[in-house]
Amino acid sequence: MNENQKTLKMSEKSSSNQQTGNESMTTFPLEGAEIKDSSYVLIQGLSIAAGPLPGLPKVYHFGECGPYYAMVMELLGPNLEQLMVANNSRFSLRTTTQIAIMILEIMRSVHSKKIIFCNVKPENFCLGRPNTAKSNQVYMVGLINAKLFETADSKHIPKISANDTEQEPKKFGVYGTPRYMSLHAHKGKELSRRDDLESIGYMLLYFLHGKLPWQGLPINNSTSNNNSEKYENIFITKKMIHLDELCANLPPEYYHYMLYVRSLKFAQEPNYRYLITMFTKLLYRINMDQSRLVSPSLMNDMAITFDEQLLSSLNNNNNSNNNKNESSSSSKKQVSFKMDHETLE
Repeated sequence: MNENQKTLKMSEKSSSNQQTGNESMTTFPLEGAEIKDSSYVLIQGLSIAAGPLPGLPKVYHFGECGPYYAMVMELLGPNLEQLMVANNSRFSLRTTTQIAIMILEIMRSVHSKKIIFCNVKPENFCLGRPNTAKSNQVYMVGLINAKLFETADSKHIPKISANDTEQEPKKFGVYGTPRYMSLHAHKGKELSRRDDLESIGYMLLYFLHGKLPWQGLPINNSTSNNNSEKYENIFITKKMIHLDELCANLPPEYYHYMLYVRSLKFAQEPNYRYLITMFTKLLYRINMDQSRLVSPSLMNDMAITFDEQLLSSLNNNNNSNNNKNESSSSSKKQVSFKMDHETLE
């Protein structure tokens, strides 16, 4: 398959959520000043004007198309949630650590453009197209919630909370996906770089454990607002659980990561190099234990340990699932992955 294949995304000029096949598409308004602040314009505009950022898919076109907003971008492979489900709902320590390094590199690059992501979750990170040179590179997608964290005069945005009434009109609500959102996001506080990194930490722990402690909490069905109760229960559990329990049976690097990102101040620039180096050393230790060495040029030369042929099979399986609506006789093809399951005791 051609490595330069493109995918076309089109969304109506109104704020709504649509579900298209296996992909959730969020639409947004075009009118007035709102379009100037649209995260798609921020991110994709940077990609077109200054070349693609590392770890962001290449954008070939972005603009109006009749009653729609159209974006033509590089076609990618499966997302990390799909891969995890196909691998018995867990990633190995080696695979997760590789993913951590790549995602932190991507986030450092995005943050360097004064943009925060605000919606870290496995569905928003994809591998490159199977059977191409990019099939083991991680890409960030789903940038609809991204926003600038610096003002036009290069000052960091102010620290505002939902309790501040002087800043009205200011809309607060759930930032991102509750399972992975930071404690500050749960409190309705303004987000900054630290919150992206905290969310990454929860996602990595999800990969390693297969489940987070606040998943599947009971909800009182008699209450009128189940979502509010669900979010509150998630927040309480997330706040009360000790980090040593959250990072149980894992190398200390994951505990130190969570401790560091939770200690960051609102406007503080994270030490990305410290975090990336910490996980790089862990990865070398894992590979040394297995008598395997990897290239030190992690972003360019290191391959995540997914089987290429099976990645292609998953993509073909997704296409057949999309056609299932047209043919009820289509059978779902089962896909498995050859993954490392080593752990450090």
